[in-house]
Amino acid sequence: MRVFLPGDGTFLMAEQARPSADLIENRLEFEILLADLSSRFINLTPAEVDREIEDALRRVCVLLGIDLAVLWQWSAEAPKVITPTHAYPGLEGLRPSEPLHQEQYPWTVQQMLAGHKVAVSSLEELPSEAAVDRENASLSGLKSNLTLPLSVGGEPPVGALAFNTTRTERGWPDALVKRLQLVAQVFTNALARRRAEDAQRNLSRRLIQAHEEERALLARELHDDLTQRLAVLAIDVGRAELAAPDGAQAEAMRAIREGLVRLSEDVHSLAYQLHPSVLEELGLAEAIRTECERVGRQGTIDLSVKIAPLPETVGRDAALCLFRVAQEALNNVVRHASARTATVDLRPMDAGLLLAVRDDGVGFDPASPGTGRSLGLASMRERVQLVNGTLDVESAPGHGTAVVAWVPAEGGAR
Repeated sequence: MRVFLPGDGTFLMAEQARPSADLIENRLEFEILLADLSSRFINLTPAEVDREIEDALRRVCVLLGIDLAVLWQWSAEAPKVITPTHAYPGLEGLRPSEPLHQEQYPWTVQQMLAGHKVAVSSLEELPSEAAVDRENASLSGLKSNLTLPLSVGGEPPVGALAFNTTRTERGWPDALVKRLQLVAQVFTNALARRRAEDAQRNLSRRLIQAHEEERALLARELHDDLTQRLAVLAIDVGRAELAAPDGAQAEAMRAIREGLVRLSEDVHSLAYQLHPSVLEELGLAEAIRTECERVGRQGTIDLSVKIAPLPETVGRDAALCLFRVAQEALNNVVRHASARTATVDLRPMDAGLLLAVRDDGVGFDPASPGTGRSLGLASMRERVQLVNGTLDVESAPGHGTAVVAWVPAEGGAR
């Protein structure tokens, strides 16, 4: 019978011998490791994947006595380049550590793309068509190798997981390979989920960018065209008012002129809401002050503003994100809160910027999907996540609302 020894990665042959307690314990230790990895990787956030893969490689290699493990991923920008992204004992120990072109290991890459594993206890076991692979592996100091493709559901591999020895040659029995394939599959699933989430975030970022560009275009049209035409009309009506033959006609012209002036002011305000030029010209602090002044002029709430000195450099994406959060939160206060007072607080905190908009209004249940604020809150949350920030909404019926956003000061869309 064959007995698996996880401690050094070998197998022993015993003539119907019953495994010793130590062997059973070692085998159990590896099975426990596999179960733990499977459970830990199920609900990882994208930010946790790299750290957990590094830790898992360390645990597997230490348990199995493997000298070097490297997880390689194909570059989306350069399909023929495969890059080491995770390793034990660490990427700094790789020689070379830079990305490899698949021409350096053409036979192995061909096997990976075909979904085949490579398992050799000695470089001499590589076939003749793998001469280039053998030479480069020898130059890297490898003695034996097991390379497993990383693929999901028949899709082309996203990379490969290689286990190597650099001190002595060793074998790769089927039972060991199958268990390491389980490890590779755990990594693959986590990386695939992260790639899918990254793709979704990229789509969201492009949609938001397109939205902002459309806002800017519409704002320019409103400001440069419509407001100018309204101004001309107001001037013409003013002249007609002065030339009116009687008081009633002059009064009618005056009313039309004043209506045109108010309409022009409303269009100008709308253009500002669509694209706040002051944000680009004077910065985040002045943009938020101006927005608060606009809301305060409506006279429905008593609004106070507290803005502490901000860092000299604030990333464009971070500034736009916080401005839009403040704008949406204030719009919610005006439309839904029935509040008497509200405060806007902006200050530096923990290498980032903290924005808090609080009101004493009717409040709501943030967990209820039927509220009128749901779409706005979802938009705020998405914007904040795209710049690696956090958003908290604290509210309850009858107890007001607090919207608190934090973003890194140099935050850029990820």
